Amino acid sequence: MYRDAILTFWNDGYDIVFGTEAMDLIIKLPEGPSMIRKISKLILPTMIDGDQITVVVMYRSPKIKHLVSMWHQNCDKPTDDKFYEWITSTHNTLGPMDSLGMVEMFLNETNWNVALVNLEGLKKDDWDVSSFVACEILGEECKGKVLKGLQGSKPIVTNVRNGQRPPNVPNKTLDEMDVVLNQFDCNYMHILRGDNPRLSIFYPQGLQQLLNACLEIEDRYPKSRDAMKERIKEIASNSEKLW
Repeated sequence: MYRDAILTFWNDGYDIVFGTEAMDLIIKLPEGPSMIRKISKLILPTMIDGDQITVVVMYRSPKIKHLVSMWHQNCDKPTDDKFYEWITSTHNTLGPMDSLGMVEMFLNETNWNVALVNLEGLKKDDWDVSSFVACEILGEECKGKVLKGLQGSKPIVTNVRNGQRPPNVPNKTLDEMDVVLNQFDCNYMHILRGDNPRLSIFYPQGLQQLLNACLEIEDRYPKSRDAMKERIKEIASNSEKLW
């Protein structure tokens, strides 16, 4: 069904955009590479060449805010004060935070182009994500960072949680966790150097800062998500609760 629909619109000259948060399953699960191959074989029409496909991966920072967001998705109420209990006992592999791992997997498992977008830089430049993809990735005609003809309209933004940090966790603890989360991305220094012609990096300034920090600590970073998670759990276990 999807394959036929994509082919119909493609033959009519349309660009095709599809995505889902569930895409992070490719990095969370061991079956990730086979999932990518199934997407290519069962969903994408064979007439679409790899160089006509661009995978957009958003790099989200500060990393600790992403971790807190994941906690909120697993807690029962906005006032939940059980962050420590969650982070020290969860079976979550923290795969959604491994955006650079997703980039590496797509580069290794496909011949598709990959666009890595530093979300913090994009927001500082006053872009809406959907408009950025349409204007800068797909190359649609735009005016004032908005698709032509849609000036004055605003995208609908849902599922936003602002200011809901763990209520009993000191900032010092969150800062220490953020350092570890950033250090894990040092596993992908080869990606951040931008040597792959199929990879485009947008708003690379923050990522360049990460690369510089990685060079300073040499190889003293967690080599796997499991190791990263253990360091996070150790910080949580040694931290003082505010109450």
